[in-house]
Amino acid sequence: DGTVKVLDFERGTTVRLMPGAGLEAGKSHRWDVKHVEWHPDKAMLASASKDGSSKLWDPRAPREAATLHQHKGPVTQVRWHPAGRYLLSGSKDQLIKLFDVRAMREAAAF
Repeated sequence: DGTVKVLDFERGTTVRLMPGAGLEAGKSHRWDVKHVEWHPDKAMLASASKDGSSKLWDPRAPREAATLHQHKGPVTQVRWHPAGRYLLSGSKDQLIKLFDVRAMREAAAF
């Protein structure tokens, strides 16, 4: 539904809704969110959306930390490298992209 939420599963409540910049109230992406994954050891989330973007989130910040427009089709998956420096994204554009989060640039495409 276009939202990224941090949930408390024990209480069954939403702890935080991650609002996207320039979007209607309550939305994190322009279109459905397909996948969200926590960074392996930092307070950071990555989200993948049908709108063709991936976003990086700090749950304590008021907006996304970065928006990555690296695909030409819906992004269906994001995965952090175990060390946390790289983010992989997979899309219906038939590409997997490797993004260097520290340098904020695409490192490779497969």
